[in-house]
Amino acid sequence: MAALLQGCCSETTLTMTTEFGQWELPNDKDKHNQKSLSVFLRACCDPQSGKSLFTFQQIADALGYNARQDPDNFWREFNACGKQFRDFLHRKMKVDDSVVDAVTGELRKDLLASAPTLCERVSQKLGRTDLTDANIRAALEKVPCSVVRQQMRTEWEAGMWHPKEGKLLEAIFQEWTDRTPRGTETSIAQLEALGTPMPGAACDDVVQRQQEHAVGGLLTPHALVSGLSSTVRMMVVALTLYFWNVPLSRIAPWLGMSKTTAYNWVIGLAVALYPLIQGWITEGVTGCHLLIDEKWVKIKGCWWFWCAALDDKTGLPVLTRL
Repeated sequence: MAALLQGCCSETTLTMTTEFGQWELPNDKDKHNQKSLSVFLRACCDPQSGKSLFTFQQIADALGYNARQDPDNFWREFNACGKQFRDFLHRKMKVDDSVVDAVTGELRKDLLASAPTLCERVSQKLGRTDLTDANIRAALEKVPCSVVRQQMRTEWEAGMWHPKEGKLLEAIFQEWTDRTPRGTETSIAQLEALGTPMPGAACDDVVQRQQEHAVGGLLTPHALVSGLSSTVRMMVVALTLYFWNVPLSRIAPWLGMSKTTAYNWVIGLAVALYPLIQGWITEGVTGCHLLIDEKWVKIKGCWWFWCAALDDKTGLPVLTRL
């Protein structure tokens, strides 16, 4: 005799009640939980006889299917997939050729776009609302390798992919250290081929002029931020982030620019501001002698390193760190 099984399927929740427990799962739009629950209920067996506790008709009634053939088909597919839930759930995610073509077209524009991003773009392009991230991943499996390979080669040759940039820069710095004119010319050519213009190029001159014109406003006490252009304000943000050890590879995407532009902004603004600020720092400063000493101190069973710097004339501490 089949065991008791009652189900309630709302728009948001699946609730299954049996003699030995109750399950509540979200009713997701892709029906993954509904299919999984159907297979799980069919897999529940009597420990004595080994027979399934619930019939396909019971499962169909509990989950709101029109006929017993639905859970029966799910069970057959589950067995055909080696009883692996992942393979079973992804097996039905079929996509037509129009979706595959649209995904291929979007990959040519942005090779590293995520599945959610591709889903949004493809849905807009095809005017569809039924596509999911799983559909996009299924379409990606059908995109020929030749498409991805060609797009990668195109971006690589255009300087958008720099898989060996570190090794190249190492060689360039070595050539600069050797100070050979031919080596410098070669280095500049290599950087320009990667799409990385050297400081002092025409595009840097424009940025440098903007920064030099902004120096007065940046160094004027009580000056209004509104008096600065939005570009200069963004330059200050980039310089501040860089000061706090945020790498250019993160600053650039956050501000919506290339690493080269972020580099030009940070270095250019520092070059424009430093001569004046350095003058303020050194003006009126006279030399002195510091007495520096350090010790290991044990505090509550833990060793700490203590360092102190004292003014030679007064004996007052100038700096101390624990």
